[in-house]
Amino acid sequence: MLSTHRISGRSTNVPRVTGDRTDLERRVEELQLAVRERDAEIARLRQQLEDPDRVREYDRLQRQLVDVEQRLAGVPDLESRIGELESQLGDSNRAREDAKDEIKKLHDRLTGDAQVLADVFNSPSWRVTKPLRRAKHLLRGD
Repeated sequence: MLSTHRISGRSTNVPRVTGDRTDLERRVEELQLAVRERDAEIARLRQQLEDPDRVREYDRLQRQLVDVEQRLAGVPDLESRIGELESQLGDSNRAREDAKDEIKKLHDRLTGDAQVLADVFNSPSWRVTKPLRRAKHLLRGD
């Protein structure tokens, strides 16, 4: 009786095991299909990688990248140089402003001196002494 019970208990598990096996076989088929699809995708990508046009384009892009990286490596030096030039420009602007101020002072002085000279030439004493100055020039032979 004991052995009959064991057999009957096992027989109830048979449909469950059979169902599990079917599910597993279906899952294996799905995975195999997914692997085949991936293998096809890998083959397609390898073919693209081996395409001479793509290889040339990749090489060209690599050269451009190296060129850009070299240019970017010089940017800190350029930024430093820009800073130096901006400082020099500030110094030059200050010197130009100082020169403009000096020019204005000299212009004002010249204008004042010209006015003083005009005042002297227009003064009564200058006009009165004009004949004496002329006689002096005649005597000297100027």
